[in-house]
Amino acid sequence: MKGFVSTLADTVRQDLRYGIRMMRRGPMLAVTAVATVALSTAAIATVATLADTLLWRQLPVDDPRTLVSITAARGHLRRGPHPRSLH
Repeated sequence: MKGFVSTLADTVRQDLRYGIRMMRRGPMLAVTAVATVALSTAAIATVATLADTLLWRQLPVDDPRTLVSITAARGHLRRGPHPRSLH
């Protein structure tokens, strides 16, 4: 087992050195890759936060069944139960 760990450590060390050399040769590719990962992570976090807030959390009221929704459609007001109060 000891030989496996040292071989794995050597392989990881070589891969890191190779990666650093490649980033020095093409820094724009490295910057693009890091920016893509950062933006993707931010987008996923934003969508998850919105979904949690809008879909899964309970409304902060005592009796959600008493909420109403008022909408305007072609100049006429409509009144009805709030969509999230039906759960």
